[in-house]
Amino acid sequence: MKKASVEFSGGQSRYSERGVNYMLAHITNEKEEEVELYAECEPTDAEYAADECAGYDRLREEITAQAKAHGIAPEALEFYYD
Repeated sequence: MKKASVEFSGGQSRYSERGVNYMLAHITNEKEEEVELYAECEPTDAEYAADECAGYDRLREEITAQAKAHGIAPEALEFYYD
């Protein structure tokens, strides 16, 4: 099974001008179609102050759910902190 690296980073939201943490991956599903998995969250200032990786667990859950919805096994994803 070919694994896809899941990018974990921070930057501008796709949907607004706000700063967010996000995860992004491109992977081919079992139909040989390219699938983009994307999730973002906007942690509070307090969350950022406590942990610069705020929202990581929420984003990982969302990316895993998107993968399953596209028929992609979660084991095919390599997350940043794995």
